[in-house]
Amino acid sequence: MAGFGSLVTSNLKPFQQFGAVTFYAIAFALLASVLVLPSMLVLWDRWHRRRGDATLDVAAVHRAMETPVDEETAVVAPVSDVGADPFA
Repeated sequence: MAGFGSLVTSNLKPFQQFGAVTFYAIAFALLASVLVLPSMLVLWDRWHRRRGDATLDVAAVHRAMETPVDEETAVVAPVSDVGADPFA
């Protein structure tokens, strides 16, 4: 942001305008990703919960991550080889 914002101090009008527009675009994108997106995700989750949809299938997530999980309780099984080399 600072790099594009520094173009505002240029003597050439097109560079000043480009710097200002780009700075504001990046600033608004940052604000949207920090403030708006989490709020929208909460609203999306509430909407699905009211409809009765399953919001998250824990077993499917663990299967995708290849983590052993107990199907009845959806509890991750303890890993016994904690000190093992992950690249072996």
